[in-house]
Amino acid sequence: MRRKDREIKEFSTILEILNRLDYGHLALCDDGKPYGVTLNFGYEVKEGTLLLYFHAAPAGRKLDCLRRNSSTYFFAETDTKFYEGERNGQKYWTMYYSSVAAEGTVEVVEEPEEKFHALKLLMKHFIGDQPFEVPEELLRYTAILKMTVSSITGKQNPGPSQWA
Repeated sequence: MRRKDREIKEFSTILEILNRLDYGHLALCDDGKPYGVTLNFGYEVKEGTLLLYFHAAPAGRKLDCLRRNSSTYFFAETDTKFYEGERNGQKYWTMYYSSVAAEGTVEVVEEPEEKFHALKLLMKHFIGDQPFEVPEELLRYTAILKMTVSSITGKQNPGPSQWA
């Protein structure tokens, strides 16, 4: 990372950013060509490993790509704001943001209990701990993808307070 002053090293801060995100981007490889999709997600930390969960249709390009190459890259950003200002008598422009980027592998979850668990994590991300029901038929026709994160980084430019 070139801008070490913007690097987030604390895992807890990276998790706070994940909590503020509505969606993320999953980068895949499609026979040597890049392919990206924007997805809602849920997550958990299990035995020290970050797991990201995504829902998908049970067939399509995304699953085809993952069957050929399970290596993935997840990235997302929040708190974005363009800023135009003056510093030391000079005009400048910058972007405020918080972001995360993760490498890992994705597998399709097959077991109904784990699929339901993943859907609960996805829903928790949006509605908190409110109860909800998932019809068994929905579980059968919904693919759940689980990304096991091997490395994650965070980066942010939170604004002028960092220069004070």
